[in-house]
Amino acid sequence: MITLQQIKAARALLDWNQKELGEQTGLSQTAIANIESGRFRPTEQSTQAILKAFERSGLEFMPGGVRKQLNIIEIIEGNDFETRIMDFVYDTLCRSGHKEVLISGVDYKRIQDEHRDSVNGHIKRLQDAGKQERLLIKSDNTAHDIMGPMEWHRQVADNLFSASTPSFIFSDYFAIDLVGRKQIILIQNAELAEEQRRRFDYIWQNASCPIEN
Repeated sequence: MITLQQIKAARALLDWNQKELGEQTGLSQTAIANIESGRFRPTEQSTQAILKAFERSGLEFMPGGVRKQLNIIEIIEGNDFETRIMDFVYDTLCRSGHKEVLISGVDYKRIQDEHRDSVNGHIKRLQDAGKQERLLIKSDNTAHDIMGPMEWHRQVADNLFSASTPSFIFSDYFAIDLVGRKQIILIQNAELAEEQRRRFDYIWQNASCPIEN
């Protein structure tokens, strides 16, 4: 059971106000305020909703305290792994307030026709939510191959490109796509994500804009 003090401390760690916690749990702002003030004793269902919302955002609770989890590793796998990672990226960006996902190792020529509709749908919902992607793509991918805005893309030299293990950086996550295994290794670690983000930015700044056909 988490205490009222832990709920307040967890909100402070995530910089959430009561309204934002309510949005993550399905509770009203008034209900959150009443719980935190002690005027209302939450049901077990409400307590679990609050606990799960904080845990999804990378917090862990211990007796008398709360802290950010140092490292979380999860594997997304199965025939629908591509759809699931797109959903996870979208939900995480919307929840965290981050604006973009950085993707390395994209070869549009390898995207199968049956997946193009889902990719286009994902791009549209990102745009509708005010989010964007930046993608490092294979040098022979041209404007004809690209899905999404041209300005989201940079072509990378072949010696820096690997389509066998594309990677994603978003919020405090770093993910590696094991395409042949239909698996994505998802690591939640803010320091790792920031380090990979700096590397991505360096390559981005030295990469080429796609060639118009």
